[in-house]
Amino acid sequence: MSEKDAKLAAENQQLQTLIQHLNLSEEPINQITVYDEVKVQNETTEQTADTNAGLLPDKKTIGRLRHYQRLACCFGILCVILLLGIIAVCVFCKYTAQEVHAETHTATCVKPQRYLELVLIITIKHRQWKACQHGWEHNEASCYAYNNPDLAHRKTWEEAREDCRGKGSNLAVAHNQQQKKAISFYSFGNSGSNGYWIGLRVEDGRWKLVDGNELTDNSWIAYPTVGHCVISVQCQGWKSVSCDAKQRWICKKSTLSV
Repeated sequence: MSEKDAKLAAENQQLQTLIQHLNLSEEPINQITVYDEVKVQNETTEQTADTNAGLLPDKKTIGRLRHYQRLACCFGILCVILLLGIIAVCVFCKYTAQEVHAETHTATCVKPQRYLELVLIITIKHRQWKACQHGWEHNEASCYAYNNPDLAHRKTWEEAREDCRGKGSNLAVAHNQQQKKAISFYSFGNSGSNGYWIGLRVEDGRWKLVDGNELTDNSWIAYPTVGHCVISVQCQGWKSVSCDAKQRWICKKSTLSV
């Protein structure tokens, strides 16, 4: 073997030794790389878990949130109830004012005291139980219907009485001052010889009520005249007129039984 070939063989041997050395060291390098990747992943997982733990509320916080939600819900319901109550009061006041205006608009004379009494009666009427049918006014233990048609549909005393009987009632009568006041209280829009028929007329020279009783207080009406009946005129009391005159009329009956 020449010197040149020996030199090439020696270089080749060194090269083989280097390659073998590189092959032996490759596995530890790979293991170190895998270890570093796993370590990084573990650290990332731990950091994520810590972050989520900081974001998620604990049980006490959840309980407090639910408690506040319930309080907010109850407060909202109370506000709605309060608002509905205010609306109801406003509607009632407006309706009462309109009714008072309607009742007093056609009156020939309404004194301030009577106006206040009217407001009180209407207020009480809306608060009490419905003792009377629709269209009837409740006063004590009786119901009153005040019939106020136009001039062409007004009736004589007998016709008015028949109309009341058809409604299961009779012309209104009074046995005391309170009942007399109830009859005349709503006698609006009348004056002079125009008023509302009531259940009182002359029979056998005496004033007699439709319920069969005689008038006990003669100061309420003038001396009886044959063929006369009684009308109620607001602010003027009771008046004696011909039973054939055309007038408005007031019906009366007992309250509804429970």
